[in-house]
Amino acid sequence: MSDGRVLVAADAVCEAIRRHAATCERESGNVAAVIRDGEALCEAVLEYEKVLGATSGWSNPLRHLGPLPLFDDGRAGAAQVDSNGATPQGGGASPPARIEVRTRYTLHTDDEAALIAFVSGRFGREVSDTREAIDLLFKSESWDPDRYPPGLMDVDEVAVDISVVPTR
Repeated sequence: MSDGRVLVAADAVCEAIRRHAATCERESGNVAAVIRDGEALCEAVLEYEKVLGATSGWSNPLRHLGPLPLFDDGRAGAAQVDSNGATPQGGGASPPARIEVRTRYTLHTDDEAALIAFVSGRFGREVSDTREAIDLLFKSESWDPDRYPPGLMDVDEVAVDISVVPTR
């Protein structure tokens, strides 16, 4: 039986959503306020997940949304993107380019067995080892190691190398 902590955490998420929405509606040009309230919303969702897991053993269903649809803000003049993520050519569009992003993550886990169990449960199939668990997470989700429970997999270092090479 729960002591009500899950509902308190859920109420905090709802309040954070309302506060963020109100800030975006009333102060859309106040970048600091929008970011501050967005970060508070993320913190509230993470706290909800922590309490939910500790109380019931369930995870936050928002973690399982999968890739989100492409964003279209509907503004005139905004770049149009098709379902493959491509922008149509013509009308002053910039030349095509190949963009390479090379990222190297150095990770550590406090408990390999817990990581393997987490990934096995998340995907509903048995994962045999840490290498397979990390590979499955990387290929199946938008790769963000910080979105998993603390201690399961923590980022020690991230190195990013980005190059843009015109193709014409």
